[in-house]
Amino acid sequence: MKKPIVSLCMIVKNEEKVIKRCLDSVVDLVEDIVIVDTGSTDSTIEIIKEYENVRLFYFEWNNSFADARNFAASHALGEWILVLDADEFLEATNARAVIEDLKNSKDDVYAINIVNFVGDNGNRIVENKHVRLYKNSGAYEYTRAIHEQITHKENKNITVKLSDLIAYHSGYMEEVVKTKQKTNRNKKLINLQLKREKSGFDYYNLGNELKIEKKYEQALDAFVTAYKKKEDPFINWVPICLLNITETLILLDRHNDALNVLQDAIRIYQDAADFLYIKGSIYIAQGRLEDAKQVFTLILSEKSTFKTVVKSSDAIEYLPSLRLGKIYELEKDMEKAVAYYSKALNINNRCFDSLTSLLKILAIHTSAKETFKITKPYLEFHLYDVIRFLLNEGLYELVREIANNVKMDKDVLDILEVKISAIRFSGLENDWLKNDEPKLAKALQLRFIDAGDIYLLHRLEPSQNLKHVYRNIILNSVLGFMIDDDFNKDELKKEDYTLEFSYMIKKLIKYQNYEIANELLEQISLFSPSIYAKLGGILFELSQQDLAMILYEKSEEHTLERQDYLNIITWLKAHDNLEEANRIAKEALNKYNDDYLFYKQLIETDADPEPYVMKALDLFKDSMWLEEKLLGI
Repeated sequence: MKKPIVSLCMIVKNEEKVIKRCLDSVVDLVEDIVIVDTGSTDSTIEIIKEYENVRLFYFEWNNSFADARNFAASHALGEWILVLDADEFLEATNARAVIEDLKNSKDDVYAINIVNFVGDNGNRIVENKHVRLYKNSGAYEYTRAIHEQITHKENKNITVKLSDLIAYHSGYMEEVVKTKQKTNRNKKLINLQLKREKSGFDYYNLGNELKIEKKYEQALDAFVTAYKKKEDPFINWVPICLLNITETLILLDRHNDALNVLQDAIRIYQDAADFLYIKGSIYIAQGRLEDAKQVFTLILSEKSTFKTVVKSSDAIEYLPSLRLGKIYELEKDMEKAVAYYSKALNINNRCFDSLTSLLKILAIHTSAKETFKITKPYLEFHLYDVIRFLLNEGLYELVREIANNVKMDKDVLDILEVKISAIRFSGLENDWLKNDEPKLAKALQLRFIDAGDIYLLHRLEPSQNLKHVYRNIILNSVLGFMIDDDFNKDELKKEDYTLEFSYMIKKLIKYQNYEIANELLEQISLFSPSIYAKLGGILFELSQQDLAMILYEKSEEHTLERQDYLNIITWLKAHDNLEEANRIAKEALNKYNDDYLFYKQLIETDADPEPYVMKALDLFKDSMWLEEKLLGI
């Protein structure tokens, strides 16, 4: 019998949700498939037995992935062993080409490319390279209980080549991590490994698990220890560890420390865009839009030079484009914002952020028909989420255009018409809400309609059939006090009610329902004192700046947040009141120590800006914008 080229070796436990996808991707590519089950209690075994060319073995779990891997390898018949997990899968054309090339390979051990889908919906990717393909010569084995590593049995050095093979991995999507409780399992095994030896790689793995648990101080300590113990800065895990150090520092709000780390990282790993991208992201967090713009523009202009990916190829083009879209939108340069959002969306057609930002801009500046035509190819991935976004923005004409051109069930179309009637504050001739409580429940479940919309519909005088239903929904919301004289108004002082009321005002302004917005604003004194600043921020964002300033004047100083100060300064500058803008900027800088944006405001409003430029440059040494200001003085 001819020896197979490749044996696929897998270890599994309770993988009923993903095992079929994996096996379907390899069953026509690999002649010998070895699966070792370590104790499944779901339908994993039954699914595996549906495949004729799979050989199934059982292994009593002993808290060692290495032992289980080696047990699987001991049953392999092929010249090469390929290792996959059940939540990974291959693409046929790519895999077939790699297997064909193995026939003439002079090497023994290969790393393959793992593309990880992460986030709630797998709409972001993180990439890494793992040793997963090696000669079945008996010379190699796995060691380590977790994050197992291939080693030579005679402790010889191994030369690892990079294969073109790509495996796609869904196991770290947030819901999957939660469901399988991977973090608890992994930490237990890592701590066992650390009792045997305290290598940098083990501390790196511990840091990853602590970061997932949001124990950022502990994670940072583990990553720093790992980096100090590195043997070579170009070992695969080391640049990822360095990137994790910077990300953890950012999560701890230690931006300047992160920038200090990045300074060396960018010099060491010049052919990777990841570190530059993080640098630009920190600049945005600090309010340094001009500096961030330069970094992201540099990445895009030099994208062909970035040959290495530390964590994600998204950092080379997609994410810088998205960030530039955000920056230009903030700067009111909508033409460039549209260009960069479109670029990001063309690279990642599932990017909800790019799509909704693009829709919002286009809906204001072009017709609903034209906006739909431009964005139609991307709507299928997030149809209901997009509709929900547009409805909450009050963009009902675009929703109607989508409804007229995309197939949706009758219930959803009816719900949309009722929501639109709430937005327009006009009744419906054929209102299904007259007698359809189940459809109302569906509307609430889809989140197309909420308690605020119910209040507006209630004002449009529904039929008696549903009036009591409307009333109950409203009474369980902040707006209950508007329809019930017995409502305990003292409850409105609670912060949750303050936030809910602010959201309702925001909704009404977006719906352009100023009449009811004004009615509600007359009741503002019933709420927590923080309501004035919160509503001031909302109204300023929605281009109601003069009204926002009236509310800011009534705000208590301790309720003003960073953005509120910036809004007030912006309004004062627009009205040529530079002296007062300067005074407020100084007040804000005392409250928010060493904040770049308030230094910027002082530089732009003070008669003698040089001292502020010099102080800011001490804190933000790499700011091109500050250097240009200093040269201009």
